[in-house]
Amino acid sequence: MKTQEKKKRTTDEVIAYLLQSKREMQEESKRFANTPEFQDVLAKLRALNAGKK
Repeated sequence: MKTQEKKKRTTDEVIAYLLQSKREMQEESKRFANTPEFQDVLAKLRALNAGKK
C-alpha cells in the first residue's frame, strides 16, 4: 500500500506541475501576442489571407 500512496502523490505533483507550466505558457503567449512585431506579422498574414479569397 505504501508504494501506491507514493505513486499517487507523485502523479498529483506531475499534474500540478503540468497545470502550472500550461498557465505560464499561456501568460507568455499573451505577452508575446501584444508585441509590435507579432502584430505586424499578424496584419501581413491577414492581408495575404484576404487576397486568397
